Amino acid sequence: MLKLLNDVINYYTPSPGYIYTLHNEIFKFYGEHVYKCGNSSDVDKRLNNYTTSYPKPSKIVMLSEIFYDKNFAETLLFYYLKDYKMELDREFFNCDINIIQDAFYKVNEFFINSFSENTPVFL
Repeated sequence: MLKLLNDVINYYTPSPGYIYTLHNEIFKFYGEHVYKCGNSSDVDKRLNNYTTSYPKPSKIVMLSEIFYDKNFAETLLFYYLKDYKMELDREFFNCDINIIQDAFYKVNEFFINSFSENTPVFL
């Protein structure tokens, strides 16, 4: 089992990018404080994808600095927001934006405190 774990770690390549929180007026249909959280290496391109999906423009309401590993940052964010997730297989959360802001802070603190000075956390 240890060999398998080492093999996975050796083949895993972190993907730099951002975590973000997005809001669209259409989300209010599901509740007053519904937000979509996710990750992207190109947030502007990601936002443009939503422009064609919804009748009104979406807005990025929260954006991190660039992380060394956006996928891991998103996993942590979702862990901190697990009590507010609307559906298990979706990236939508029903909570006050301050709760999401606090989760962003926790992700950032985790990266800062969990890696040595020689490991890049932000690019």
